[in-house]
Amino acid sequence: MGTIVKVLLVDDSAPWLNMAKDVLEDSLACAVATATSGGEAVRLLEARSFNLLVTDFQMPGINGHELAKITKSRYPEMKIILISSDGRVAEHPAVDGFAHKTHRPGLEANLVETFRRIMGP
Repeated sequence: MGTIVKVLLVDDSAPWLNMAKDVLEDSLACAVATATSGGEAVRLLEARSFNLLVTDFQMPGINGHELAKITKSRYPEMKIILISSDGRVAEHPAVDGFAHKTHRPGLEANLVETFRRIMGP
């Protein structure tokens, strides 16, 4: 890409958050900020500039789908990746058209592939 992609990564599970952060930083050379809730993510989105939102689909409070809708309404050019551990995001038609989807099983390969597909090599 040439420039460093600034990513906001959101997950309420620390192990998954850390694993995805390592993939984004080590495999894709991204600058990553993290949040452990949708509310915290909204505050970070208001305070800083990001190119990509990567968020867990199922979280308490503001879930990933709601966060994606808020983000797309405020920052229409931002790319979004929703991560699901149980496949429900793939079956959620309201997500189609504004977010890319991937699954936690095989997260490293899936995240790298999805990132490259939407952000470029």
